[in-house]
Amino acid sequence: MKAPVVAAWLAAALAVAPEARAAKPFDPGEDRAGRIALEAGGGVVGAVAGGVAGGALGCALHEGGGMMGCLGPAMIGMVAGAWVGNVHGVVGAGALAGANGSYGWTWVGALGGLATGLGTIALTIDLDDAPQVVGMILGAVVLPIGGTVAGYELSTRRRVGASRSAAASTPLVVRIAF
Repeated sequence: MKAPVVAAWLAAALAVAPEARAAKPFDPGEDRAGRIALEAGGGVVGAVAGGVAGGALGCALHEGGGMMGCLGPAMIGMVAGAWVGNVHGVVGAGALAGANGSYGWTWVGALGGLATGLGTIALTIDLDDAPQVVGMILGAVVLPIGGTVAGYELSTRRRVGASRSAAASTPLVVRIAF
């Protein structure tokens, strides 16, 4: 991906971020769609960056075998790096948007997204071409990032001083602190 394309994508992602309002308390329901889009974009950027770094690290730690010999360790490093980068990208983008989701619950959501994604891949691996591609995209990209965003969003809570109307508009979710 070229630098101008990345800069244009980042500018577009930041354009949907809600503007900071110092006079008004934080309301987790305020511009939730824009915040979720920003968090998902942050998850994609984090997953790509983490995947590249993890793949390079996996290949660098492998001894011998040439380029094809490091393919397995590079793939393992890529998956692990993408998973870690996804979580950090979602949390970072959420914080940039002014949200306050729990880091621990974001990891739980990422684990759930990864598990459902791997299950989807396993179920669609023997299908014909088109359903297999859809299953791979869902399992490798959409479900892991969606689970991470869901974990972050469901743990976002109203800050002290927010109005009662903001609390009434927020769905009730039982939260356990990590």
